[in-house]
Order: sequence, then structure tokens, then C-alpha cells
Amino acid sequence: MGLKGFAVKRIIYVAMVAIGFGWGLIGYAAHYGVTPDKWGGILLGALHLFIPRPTIAVGEEYNVILRSAAVVSGVSGFIAVGLFWMAVAGRTVAGLWTQLTRRDHILIVGEGAFAERFFRILRKAGKPAILATPQEIDPETDRYAAYRLKVAPTPEALDARFGLRRCKQVVVDRGGDGESLATAVELIKFGEADEKMQTDLLATRVADPILGDRFFDVVAPLRSKEKPTLSVFDENLVLARHALRADPPFMRAAARDQDRVHALIVGFGDLGEKLLEQVMLTSMARDLKVPRITILDREKEPRKDAFCARSPRTLCDLPIEFFGLDVGSDALECPERGPVLEELVALEKREPFTVIYLALPTRADNLKAALLMDRARERDGVFCAPISYRLRVGEEKGDFLQSATPSLPDDRGFVPMSIPAGDMIDAVLGMSKVEASAKRIHEAYVARNEASDAANKPWSALPDTYKRSNRRIMDHLPAKLWTVGVRPELPPTDAEKATLKDLVEAPTDDPNLMKLARIEHERWCIDRKLDGWTFAEERNDTLRHHNRLVPFEELHKFPGEVEKDIEQVKELLRIVLEING
Repeated sequence: MGLKGFAVKRIIYVAMVAIGFGWGLIGYAAHYGVTPDKWGGILLGALHLFIPRPTIAVGEEYNVILRSAAVVSGVSGFIAVGLFWMAVAGRTVAGLWTQLTRRDHILIVGEGAFAERFFRILRKAGKPAILATPQEIDPETDRYAAYRLKVAPTPEALDARFGLRRCKQVVVDRGGDGESLATAVELIKFGEADEKMQTDLLATRVADPILGDRFFDVVAPLRSKEKPTLSVFDENLVLARHALRADPPFMRAAARDQDRVHALIVGFGDLGEKLLEQVMLTSMARDLKVPRITILDREKEPRKDAFCARSPRTLCDLPIEFFGLDVGSDALECPERGPVLEELVALEKREPFTVIYLALPTRADNLKAALLMDRARERDGVFCAPISYRLRVGEEKGDFLQSATPSLPDDRGFVPMSIPAGDMIDAVLGMSKVEASAKRIHEAYVARNEASDAANKPWSALPDTYKRSNRRIMDHLPAKLWTVGVRPELPPTDAEKATLKDLVEAPTDDPNLMKLARIEHERWCIDRKLDGWTFAEERNDTLRHHNRLVPFEELHKFPGEVEKDIEQVKELLRIVLEING
């Protein structure tokens, strides 16, 4: 708080000082007597009262007025000094009280855009969140200024100002993967050296899955304690996961009589890649073929090269195609189509789009692209699919694209992709149902004694590539349920529960179980390929080679593999029944 704010907001204390001083003058005048030679002593005595004087306040030799003046002036002087320091240091009463009493709070570290958004989400939800940022803070306009401080993101500074040792969870977002991971490593070292560390979870925002995987390998030698539990998360993955659960593409494909999902992704940054993964991993259902993905990005070649570096041979093994086109430019407005747009239109005629996802960098880019594509649809009959776009928390009021989700099999309308605050909190803090169910799937897998050495570990020590694989099994659950006639939305009805119980108890040659096993194997193959695994005659986890990356029909060459897929499907259905009674 600045000095100006101090003078305006603390006027009551200024009045208190004036009253104490005036009362002191009267008290000393009555004590010494009013004569010209006493005025200097009376004035200095009244000023001296602002230093707390217990001897005067309780001394019977002083008059009542002087004793009361000593109390008022002493208290006001103490408060005035404290408020002046708080004004200069940028402190508030609420902030000091919070610092002294905070315990089991959520500490968010960093200056990243997500750190700010997540902090506000937590505060609005009534959670005890504290934000530590190296950026400047304006307490005049920030309603949450008492719960944030400008501080260097070092463990020692965080502990001194925010009670790092006593916090329940720590979330790190420094704005870049490298900075976030470096800060997380320092926090891990601090926790290892401090026996009083009480933190349960250290969650770090990491967009690049390769960096996320390597993070666990790097910090493993540094750790001797089970706590805090380490996790990495990505806001864009949470958004993509929620968007496809809210509006499953496989249901739109089936309603439009398409033989597979064909998704058009406009913009291939981090969000675009996460949408690609989720479409590929969650759209295998009933008799639908492997999904097709078409990507539009004006920086086609560098985006394509970076994707191929992370997922070797993916473009060879999966139907994914890149086009170099800037949809946000005036290309769609030109009377004559260019060669790239002509090729795209021809592709849509051969295999119509099921869904369109806008994943451009800014809100303005997505808005312009949505309006241009909608006008092209009206004029030329292209881009005939629902257009999904990102909608962040707090942007709802200014969203004039938002409309009711297009009903099946309608190909018109805009679909906002947003994350409910509760879902975001659960995902970041490791409390989501997906996380709990993925852990249960892994425990069942290990119990069958069929896990490799790399995967045969407790969940807390499991490499992130295997954790991610188990989460993806849960992401595919709606498609499996829909395949056997159960609504993707949970909880199931009594009739649907009966269907699931019959499948759990069915023999391994049951046609529906066999169909689910085939879908699960095809989904698993896509999962491994997206994570950089390739086929080889001998498995090698270090090189990410796997000898089971073969069509389902060839699994009979490996005894017990089909049965393993069937048992995994049954375990998944058991979890659904257990969670939903």
C-alpha cells in the first residue's frame, strides 16, 4: 500500500494522534500549572507520550486526564509506527494476520499466466490459496492483495514469507517449462533437507510431455522421502480432456453415418497437440475406424517437424495430415481459392469433418477464424462441422459466439471449450476421479504379475509415461460404455448397471467383450505410438521398442495377450460399478 493510500485509509488514526496530543497538553498543563516557563516542558511532555509510558498511565501522582492521555497517545503512537511501516513495505493487516496464522494452505509459485488464473479460481472457491510472484502487485486495485506478495521464488524466501514448510500443496508455474522445473527441483532439495516439511503435493505445470517424463528421472536420485508426491500437469491437456468428454466426437461421427471421426484442428501449438492426442485416443468406438486428423497451421513445416521429433513414425502409422494455411487471414475471403484451400475442400468432400477445433494462440485469433469459417460455410458449403473454441474462466460475459451445443447430427453452431473450476482444481491437485481410477487400474495390472520391470512399481514411483497411459485408459471409458449400449454420462441407470455386471461375469469369448478387447488394443497401440514407441521384434523400454504393436488379429502369436486385454476391460467395468454403487 502506498503512502497516499495510508493517509486516506487511516484517517481515523491521524485523528487519534491529534486527540492524544491535545489531551496530553491539557493533562500536563493541569499537572505543572500554566505559566510561561512551563510551556516548553508541557509541549515536550505531550510529544513524549507517544512513546508508550506505563509509569504515567498507572501513576497515582498524575491526574486522570494525563493518565488517559498517556494511554491514548501510547497506543496511537504504536499503531501509527506500525501503519507507516506497513505502508512503506506494502503490507496489510489481513496480510500480516494471514502470514502468522496460515497452515495447510495452497501455495502457488510463479509469474505464469496459469498461476494467476488458478490463484483466482482457488480464492473464488474459498480455498486458502497464497500466490508468490516476482512481479509487481497493485494493492489498490487487487481484491486479493492480502494473499499475494512479491518475492523471489527461492525456497528460503517462500518459507520466510509464505510458510512453505506448513503448506498443504505447492503449485509451480513460472511461465516456461524450464523455469518451472528448475524451481521445482530447488523446492524438492529444500524439502529433503528439512525434517519439518509438511507438504503433501508438489505439482508443476509442464507443457512438453518429454520434459515431464525426464523430470521424474532427474529428481529420482535426489529423493529419499515419499512426500511430497510429485506430479506434472498441463492446463491444455485438462481442457482437451474435458472438451471431448462434454461433446464426444465418436457420437457425432455415428450420428452422421461416418465410418470414423475426422477432426480438423486449426493451430498446432500446445493446445492443438493435446486435442490431437485426445481425439486419437478417445474416438475408437463400436465399428469406427482409427480417427483421421487434419491440421491447419501457417507454420506447417516447423510444427510438423517438431511433432515428428516427439512421436517418430506417427505420421506414417496414423492418418494425420498437415496443411500450411492461415485461416485467420483473408485467404477464405478471396474470390479464387488457392491450391492449399482447394486441396482441403477436396479432402472434406471425400471425408467430411466431424468436428473443428480452434487452437490458435489468442482469443482474438480464434474469434476471427470462427467468424471467417462460418461465413465460408454459409457461402461455399465448406467447414460443415461444429466449431469448438477455447473459453477461459472470466470470459463468459463477453462471449458472443456462445450458443447451445449443436444437437446431433447438426453441423452448425459454436461449442465453447471450457473447464469448470472444480474440475481444474481437482486435476491440478491430483484429486480427480480420473487420477484415482487410473491408480486403481495400475494396481490391478501389477497384481496380475504381468508388468514389466519399468512398470512394476507403486503409483508414487511410476514413470509418468505409464501414469499417462493409465489415465488415457480412463479417458477412453465413455467410448467403451457407448460401444456396449451404455450412455457415456455417468452414473449409469439400473438397467445399464445390469448390462455392465453381465459383462464382468461373461466368459472370455463373449462377443461384446471381444469387441471391447479389440478396441482397447487399438487404443493402446495409438497411445504407445503417440508417446514415441515403435514396433520391434524385442521389447526395449529404454529405446521405446515394443513387440506388441501389431494388429489385434496378430495378438494370438503372444499367448495370453487377448485375455489380458479382456481382463483389463473387466477391471475397468468393475471400477465403474464400484464408484457408482
